[in-house]
Amino acid sequence: MKQKYNYSLFLILVLFLGRAQSLKVEHRINKDNSVEFFYEKTEFNTHTIILNFGYLNNTSASDKVIKRVSNKTGKLLKIRPIDSQQQIGFNYSVRYYNFAVNPKIDNDFIYILPFEKGQKMQVEPLVNLGVISSNRQFMAKNFKAVSFTSSNAVDIYPARKGVVIEITNSYTPDLSKNFVYHNKMNYITIEHNDGSLARYSGFDKNSMKVSLGQSVYPTITNMGTTAIYDKSMLHRINFYVCYVNTKDGIKLMDLNNYKLLEMVFIDPVFFHKNNNSALDFNALYESDFNEATLFQNFNKRQIRNYKKGKLIN
Repeated sequence: MKQKYNYSLFLILVLFLGRAQSLKVEHRINKDNSVEFFYEKTEFNTHTIILNFGYLNNTSASDKVIKRVSNKTGKLLKIRPIDSQQQIGFNYSVRYYNFAVNPKIDNDFIYILPFEKGQKMQVEPLVNLGVISSNRQFMAKNFKAVSFTSSNAVDIYPARKGVVIEITNSYTPDLSKNFVYHNKMNYITIEHNDGSLARYSGFDKNSMKVSLGQSVYPTITNMGTTAIYDKSMLHRINFYVCYVNTKDGIKLMDLNNYKLLEMVFIDPVFFHKNNNSALDFNALYESDFNEATLFQNFNKRQIRNYKKGKLIN
């Protein structure tokens, strides 16, 4: 069968490359001559921080420290003097990346189709026509994305538990044209606990129901409703899952430039008809789940509250 492709220009790592500074690091010298380093960030996504010490004296601390941080504020590290009667001599610089670099991905995770249980949608492949960021070229590896389509409006649910880290709701559909690709769709980006990122595009901008930093759950959190974006009169959920890696096995210790990073796409496995499988293109899928699939990454309290019909958070 000849595959039908929906060409879609994705603004990859549209995520955070062009934004203003989102993190700062400060230090404090204590009375015992130890030095503590603290961070504060303005965004909800995980940051990878590389602290480089250009000079260190009177301490055995490493000259390079790498940390991944998710909370808005916190302590990075504490260094202690060899001679507690003398201060530590040091200077340092900070480089950070607005995502988890080289995360340990859960390759066994089973996703739930991102629409309401019992709802049916057609699956089409998306082809990447370019990888663009606001001010850097950021390449994609093994691009994989799908478009779920329907002739009716559909509520969009997360395929996996996560935290909302990006919301764009500035686009108004142009119904006078048929577009070969869609690069102007309202979307939500969710970060998962393993550092992977999921993008959901196709929202009616007036229907979006979540906020930045909110925890969202499959089948539970209605994030909003689809809109028609062109003359085809189809409702679409454009969807992909990815993560950020260093290229060619480069170690985080040696990372000093965005050009050494790449976005790696995941071919997610979905729960379907009591089986787990990758999606077949041009097929009709009905959303379903079982408790084992739903409760992945839930803690005991969340499972208990769900079964009692209470709020998860």
